[in-house]
Amino acid sequence: KVKVHCIDSKTATIGLGLVAMNVAQKAAETQDLAETLAVAKEASEKTHIYFLLDSLDNLYKGGRIGKAGQLVGSLLNIKPVLNLHAGEISAYEKVRGNREGKALERLIEILKEKIDPNKKLYCVIGYSDNLEAAEYMAEKLKEHLQCEDFIFMQMGCVIGIHIGLGAVGMTFYQ
Repeated sequence: KVKVHCIDSKTATIGLGLVAMNVAQKAAETQDLAETLAVAKEASEKTHIYFLLDSLDNLYKGGRIGKAGQLVGSLLNIKPVLNLHAGEISAYEKVRGNREGKALERLIEILKEKIDPNKKLYCVIGYSDNLEAAEYMAEKLKEHLQCEDFIFMQMGCVIGIHIGLGAVGMTFYQ
């Protein structure tokens, strides 16, 4: 018989990957079910994702925003920074500018504000089609954060349908 325990990670894509990696590591270290379940619960509760979208087009096409929001956002070159925590996606901030410039720099600043540099950090940087932007983000963050190793994950096609090309973000917990 195999015991199965279901846990709602309250996250997705790179956040789920981060939770799964930490749970697998704990299971391999201790082989103690109670300790492993405790890590799963803690990681699920503390995991945050902040990500930057390059365009509002896919949010419009998926029915997440209306035509007026998409049109105004496109005309003003607005890039949304979204947050996923505890199963809820919310618009954290709207930044004007291209993803390689002002918008990406603002995402990096938000991450610096949200992460305590004095605590150990578990993190994954995700990207859709722009590994260069993810690597740039890691370079800018590594001098401020205690992350042993930045792990890069390309977001899958299901998430890509909703967020579009050019998205980049980071999931973490402490």
